[in-house]
Amino acid sequence: MSNKIPVFLVTLKNSKRERIVRKRLDFLKINYKVFYCIGGENTDNHKLLDSLSTQKKAINLYGRPLTYKDISNAECHLRIYKYILKNNIYNAIVMEDDSYPSKLFSDWLRLR
Repeated sequence: MSNKIPVFLVTLKNSKRERIVRKRLDFLKINYKVFYCIGGENTDNHKLLDSLSTQKKAINLYGRPLTYKDISNAECHLRIYKYILKNNIYNAIVMEDDSYPSKLFSDWLRLR
């Protein structure tokens, strides 16, 4: 069975949560595509993440600077949205790795 709506999973490569949610998606026979975030906790990635954000603008909008995890997550979502636009996808589910999909969710994805 194939889901009618594409599912995109946001996660960190080789994280514990990635294994749990992938196992659940596989069990439910939900097709999905994984998008990996840039690890914000890894100091080697901070220079790259700094280049992707403007802290002054973040402070004006949110009243605080963005954390590296915030920037990483936002960048990953933007990559998914660009993928969706590039591939002319009209409906999609963007799922984070802290979710746990249910059987009801699986059934809903297969509705015609």
